[in-house]
Parts: sequence; C-alpha cells; structure tokens
Amino acid sequence: MEATVKAFKEANEHKGPSIIIAYAPCILHGIKGGMKNSIEEEKLIVKSGYFPIFRYDKSKNDFKLDYKNVDFNLYSEVLKNETRYKMIAEVNPKNAKRLLIDNINTAKDRFNFYLNIENNLKEEIIED
Repeated sequence: MEATVKAFKEANEHKGPSIIIAYAPCILHGIKGGMKNSIEEEKLIVKSGYFPIFRYDKSKNDFKLDYKNVDFNLYSEVLKNETRYKMIAEVNPKNAKRLLIDNINTAKDRFNFYLNIENNLKEEIIED
C-alpha cells in the first residue's frame, strides 16, 4: 500500500507526463475465495515475483525496485490461487508443468532484468 501511495505522489509531483502500471485482480482471474481476498492475492503476487514493483524517474535517471525479497517458491501458489491458471492443468495436462516452469523462469528473468537496471544505474552514479 505504501508503494502505491508513493508512486501516485511521485507521479503527481513529476513535471510532465507520468504513467503508473498497476496490477489489479478482477473477478475473471477467479481468485480462490473470491474478490474479498484480492488484497492478500496482491501481496502474494508481489512476494512471489509475479509482479515486481518499481519506480523510474527519467529526469533523475533514478530506478528503484521497491520489493527485493522475492520468494519464487511462492510462485506456484499464485498460479494455484487463480482459476485462469488452474485450468491449464485441465485443458492442457500434457504441457501444464512445463508451462509453469516457463512462467516461473520468465518471472525470474524479468526480476533480474529490473535488478540489473537498478544496480547499473547505481554504479553509474558512483562512477560520476
């Protein structure tokens, strides 16, 4: 919640256009237990590395990955919590496990990509 408020505040204070990309579960995701569990699902989504939270200010060349304690072991729990993913095992049982592994590996690559951006920008600042 704090990261959300911070992102909106920074976007509002930024001189020029801003964009906020947000993860918002909807009823079509089929969250286990219904939409009343959407806030817990959002927390799990971030903790599992499914949806990294970051902010970037081009005017300052400042990139911040807000949550770095990702536990990819939680990733399959996210997918089991949502009907849209659980149905893959029913619709395509032959490839379901491979698709899950591919999905997790893509999430790891994405997270490491953002982590590298943050680290590289910090190194540039130190060198200057």
